[in-house]
Amino acid sequence: MLIIDIYFMSEKGIVCTLGPASWNLMKDLKDAGMSIARINGSFGIPYKKAIEELRQLGVKILVDIPGNRKKTKFSYIQDDDLINFAIENKMDYVGVSYVSNANEIKDIRKTLNGNHLKIVAKIETKEGFENREEIIKEADKILIDRGDLGTSIGFEKVPYCQVEILKDCVRLNTPVIVATEMMMSTIEKTKPNCADVSDVYFAASHGANYVMLSEETAIGKNPIDTVKIMRKILDEIKN
Repeated sequence: MLIIDIYFMSEKGIVCTLGPASWNLMKDLKDAGMSIARINGSFGIPYKKAIEELRQLGVKILVDIPGNRKKTKFSYIQDDDLINFAIENKMDYVGVSYVSNANEIKDIRKTLNGNHLKIVAKIETKEGFENREEIIKEADKILIDRGDLGTSIGFEKVPYCQVEILKDCVRLNTPVIVATEMMMSTIEKTKPNCADVSDVYFAASHGANYVMLSEETAIGKNPIDTVKIMRKILDEIKN
């Protein structure tokens, strides 16, 4: 209970995905509460310019490494180029998708060859969930991708899996990000619905160190207001 209380009261951060709606608003995003900027290939932005400004602002950067992974074979077809991109641009984190076991994280770490980059392992498959403890022990951070996890195991099981992963991350002292559809109601509206507010609050209060915005900041109509609202929800946890 003491460990949970410490996480309950600890500082909570926000990961913002950059996209057409937000890449030129990065100072405003930081002022609103952005802790980490996420770069994802799904949203076309001028990466070099964005990275340069983020560095000037002192905002940490996470780049996704989707790779071409199969259930039976780990592949580096895209990984090497993306890792080199992350290293050359002095990013802080690489997010590795579809991690199924700790060996995949060890292989990525070998590829980094002592570089400072930290590895964020995405748990988003049934196999990844079943092997979560070894993955949590090996990774620098964990990201719970609830969208792909729901597709893999069934959406009705996602809340249980989220709680179990959070508990294990707290127990093993590994920072964890909860992602996917955290504030979807704000893509079109300025005010979130109560379900979104509760989702953010309970994810953070159950152990998440960070909550992540995807489409909400990448293509949503209200990226700055969404971050401000999320920050307000997180601050309420301490009150």
